[in-house]
Amino acid sequence: MVRTAARAWVACATVLAICCALASSTTSCSRTLLLTDVNDGGPGIDSSGDVDDGSPLEPSGDSGDSTLPLEASEDSGAQDVTMLDAEVDSTTTLDALPETSPERDAQNDVQDAAADVAAEAGCGAVGESCCQPGSTCASGLDCDGTTLLCICLYETCGDQCVDEYSDKNNCGACGNACTFSEVCGAGQCGCPYNWTLCSGGACIDTRTDPANCGACGVSCQSVTGDPSAQCVLGGCRTMSVVASGTRYYGLTVDDTAVYYSTATTVEALPKAGGPAIVLASGLSAPATWLVVDSTSLYWGSFGSLSGSVYSCALTGCAGAPTALTTITSPVVDMVLDSTTLYWATRYDLQSCPKTGGGAPTSLATNVYPSYLVVDAQNVYWSGNGNAISMCPLSGCTSTPALLVTNAGLGLFLDGTSLYWAGGPGVLGCVLPDCVGTQVTIATTGMYSAGELLGDATNLYWSMPNTDYLGRAPRSGGNVTAMAYADTTAMALDAAYLYWVDSIGGGAIFRTPK
Repeated sequence: MVRTAARAWVACATVLAICCALASSTTSCSRTLLLTDVNDGGPGIDSSGDVDDGSPLEPSGDSGDSTLPLEASEDSGAQDVTMLDAEVDSTTTLDALPETSPERDAQNDVQDAAADVAAEAGCGAVGESCCQPGSTCASGLDCDGTTLLCICLYETCGDQCVDEYSDKNNCGACGNACTFSEVCGAGQCGCPYNWTLCSGGACIDTRTDPANCGACGVSCQSVTGDPSAQCVLGGCRTMSVVASGTRYYGLTVDDTAVYYSTATTVEALPKAGGPAIVLASGLSAPATWLVVDSTSLYWGSFGSLSGSVYSCALTGCAGAPTALTTITSPVVDMVLDSTTLYWATRYDLQSCPKTGGGAPTSLATNVYPSYLVVDAQNVYWSGNGNAISMCPLSGCTSTPALLVTNAGLGLFLDGTSLYWAGGPGVLGCVLPDCVGTQVTIATTGMYSAGELLGDATNLYWSMPNTDYLGRAPRSGGNVTAMAYADTTAMALDAAYLYWVDSIGGGAIFRTPK
């Protein structure tokens, strides 16, 4: 206990020695350490070894003495802690002191107390006092363990510590500033990755700049004649707004109209012009995955607990669509053939006649489908680990046949070949079994592709992870970026690609195919 008390007293008494050590590296700073009352809220120690509240210090041995001299005897088992005449010299190093000596103990206590006093301090500027190495310091600064002063780890420009490898205001040398569009890399000013240096020393992203699209000086307005034309991955594209002002959900088209749904309505916008026609209103949930034939529009709508598959004549249904059958889970995709509607819920595949009547037919259960297509014999779907499966239109009597694994999501079917979007790009295979016939149509690196559509010449897809719409020939070839879009639904007619975009509060756009 004597050693503990003495060391606590020394740590407090050595603050003066710290000041001397930091103030001068050549001046010897000696102090004779005298026993005085040191009180930080607890009892002090007087020269007799007693606590100043009158209670004696307990002896460290079993001698029974109520007092103990500061210099303990070897018989007591304590180490020598005599400090009365120790000289603390700021120029003396530990290596120059004997292994056991009052001077070494005093010097140790100086360093320990220095760390304690500065424990809350950090390096804030070059030359400031700081704590020991490893303390929290401002960017680019560290603490010199010898001088206990902040030092710059990089280069000093005036009173600033800068990294000339990356500081665009001091790139490669103090005061060498890059232009506003340049970046500093490896101590040199230059354009960011994939940007181009154009006239006037400006760095331009020629993938998106309509005044420098694909190359410096290529104006999309001059190329297309449309002042609102966009530059999409280096290509000029024109587009127009079909509808805007609210959030849109389902989307489909035919030769005469664009059909879409809002939160509570299903509407038809004539291509010939004129206002939208409300086909259904007061829906308790948005209509999803609209499909159309020559006479009617079809969709599924699911409320909080249940829903229905509906139809409405293209000539109108007075706002009251016909409920064809009930559903117990939201519709995530829907297709049709000449007589039947097919749809995917979150878990199952179901169907019903286009004329309605009775409960839906279950085609497959617990398959977690995403997208589906049909031909004259089978229904095909993606999902359940991005695999593509199939079963007869009448339903699966056994486990569905597995066609492709790790396939992606969107599907398109042309009667002889099946195409899908996902994995490394857009791929296809020849039916009926796809064995040994898989080919890559386009490589896009898209691992979260969405919907896939096609016509006689091209395939079109959404790519949510990069927010653009792509196109590639069905025979294979280069990918063309059609538009930047945060797309939730797409549709095709003979001349245009349409999409629902959630950017800017919601709109429907179209661009020439």
